[in-house]
Amino acid sequence: MSLRRRDKHDAKKTISSIDDLQYLDAKQLVRDAPKPLVVPSSNDDCGCQEHILIALEVLMFGLMAFHILVAPYTKVEESFNLQATHDLLQQASRLTSPWSSLLDRSVVTRSFDHLEFPGVVPRTFVGPLMLATASWPFLKLADLVSPVAAGVAMTKGLRAQIIVRLVLGAYTCFCWRVLRKAVQRQFGMRAAQLFVFVSTCQFHWLFYAGRTLPNVFALGLVNVAYSYWLRASTPEEGEESSSSRSSPLSSSPASPTPGGSENGGGARALGLPPSSSSSSLHQQQHQQQAMTRQEIEKRLCRMVDWFVVATVLFRSELVLLLGPILLVELITTRISFRAMVLEGMLAGFGSLAVGLVVDSWFWQQPWMWAEGYVFYFNAVLGQSVAWGTLPWHTYVTLFLPKTASLAFPMGLVAFWVEPRFRRYLVPVVVFVAAYSCLAHKEWRFIVYVVPILNLGAALFLDWCWKRSLKKMRPSRRHHQQQKFKAWLYWLLAWACCLALGVLLGLSMVMSVISSTNYPGGHALARLHEVVLQEDGGARTIHVHIDGAAAETGCSRFGELYAMHGEDDMASSLATRWIYSKREGLKDPQEYVDAGYTHLLTATPAFHEANFEVIEVVQGYAGLKGHITAKGGVDIMKALKEECVDYAKTKLLSGASWSQLPQRAVGLLNACSPLRIHTEDNIWIMRRR
Repeated sequence: MSLRRRDKHDAKKTISSIDDLQYLDAKQLVRDAPKPLVVPSSNDDCGCQEHILIALEVLMFGLMAFHILVAPYTKVEESFNLQATHDLLQQASRLTSPWSSLLDRSVVTRSFDHLEFPGVVPRTFVGPLMLATASWPFLKLADLVSPVAAGVAMTKGLRAQIIVRLVLGAYTCFCWRVLRKAVQRQFGMRAAQLFVFVSTCQFHWLFYAGRTLPNVFALGLVNVAYSYWLRASTPEEGEESSSSRSSPLSSSPASPTPGGSENGGGARALGLPPSSSSSSLHQQQHQQQAMTRQEIEKRLCRMVDWFVVATVLFRSELVLLLGPILLVELITTRISFRAMVLEGMLAGFGSLAVGLVVDSWFWQQPWMWAEGYVFYFNAVLGQSVAWGTLPWHTYVTLFLPKTASLAFPMGLVAFWVEPRFRRYLVPVVVFVAAYSCLAHKEWRFIVYVVPILNLGAALFLDWCWKRSLKKMRPSRRHHQQQKFKAWLYWLLAWACCLALGVLLGLSMVMSVISSTNYPGGHALARLHEVVLQEDGGARTIHVHIDGAAAETGCSRFGELYAMHGEDDMASSLATRWIYSKREGLKDPQEYVDAGYTHLLTATPAFHEANFEVIEVVQGYAGLKGHITAKGGVDIMKALKEECVDYAKTKLLSGASWSQLPQRAVGLLNACSPLRIHTEDNIWIMRRR
């Protein structure tokens, strides 16, 4: 009996000590708990984070528009899509019904630039047709709001070119925003903010976001495809809750579930087989898993659709990116081979039919698949090597560090610190490795890698921020070493963000520098200004544009009559303008016999017997150090002369918009230790 009493006493003492420990732990938790007033409400914090995200997206769009306004002209790589968009808009501007004349085959044959200068390989008209359709309402609105007056250097054509490029840039940024939403849904708000911030700080993709390259049209579709790829790993809003309501697994712990402790639990305790209600639970769980897999497969099929459309219509090399992605998904059994093939065939035949109908009509050839010709020319015949070859490692050692900047190393580090990112990085690495086997290399061929690397950089920064938060919540259990690591993570995250901020400023500087790469466009605008200042009366100006000028900015948008048949300036001055890019002239006298009155040329010595130089336009020739003892007064004076006075006297009055890039260059030279070095590039000549 005494032994039993002693055991009861020890048990009561043990229970009492446990209660005391629980009471002490509760007091310790209350003491260490943060004050409720320090923590902001979740609604206010969510709204603030959303405002930050919107501000970053506005900054991205504004920087894209800045690049276009500072460097409005284009180069030869963009010429086909730009000229085709011009021809479509030019024809639409003459009619009440925009596209009715396109049904007339003679109109296409007579007035479209691509039949006179077809280029090495044909390109699809699908992109220009969509771009012209989207731009046409904005052009009409611009004519109503701000008609161009006589004597203004900003012609209707040049204004239309800027609007077209802004529309294309808005399309690219919108598709990037679709991808950002998918990033936010899977990785959270902070990762989405960092993704937008990293993307905004990069120069190359944002500078080319409004340039009429086939890669830019394809990049938007690829970003939408990436968004479906990310969404395949994350349930949509409302889907998880609705599925959980239909699932028996969502019942509360207090409520008995079928096959629970009343039936299945007791049977298992006795070693008996589970009841029928327990087996039905397993069947419902299997159905829930099958439904989830069906949703994943559906989103992956949407990804296949967008990839196939971009591949068939714009860039055939995207098959090298789609292949590794589908291989990863097949290995992880998230999509079946049958569904993948059927979806790819449907999307492929549909986009091929659209391409055949559109391109066969505009190229005046039956069964014209433009991108198929490009693939055959570059991949099968191997003719792309005529434009130069580079070593196999160029993408990794030169183009990716230049294009992705800091996102390249941070994206690679994210492979180790964020397991969820590995699924997305592996196919991209395979794509770059496969493309490195081709001898001809350009950075725009792998621009589709940049969004994934930016995602990796954002996840790496998010990973650093999460670990740096340990110093905000110190605990006695944390050792000094852990606190030191938290501070290192905090410093690393801030150092990366500051470096990205420096890149953001450098991107604006690089945009100003790049504006000097288009002397042909500046020369054509300057020719218009010089001729309009002369008092020549009614006459015909016949301009010949040589290859160097045409490749560095001269386009049909820059012509005075562009967009309205007879431009307001030309019609008001009774001056007829004729432009020619005729090739094959061997003798200087042939230019005189052809009736040319003015030349834009890079070889003035060849024409000096019959033409005289009236002005020279300079182009980019490098950067030079220009370190002087400039004070703040000198810099403020330069800012006043180049920005404030110019805006008051020129921009607000609607004149001399063509000098905006030159003013930006002058401001950069005045305020920075580097000076943009230029040299004579395009000569404006007049017949003697």
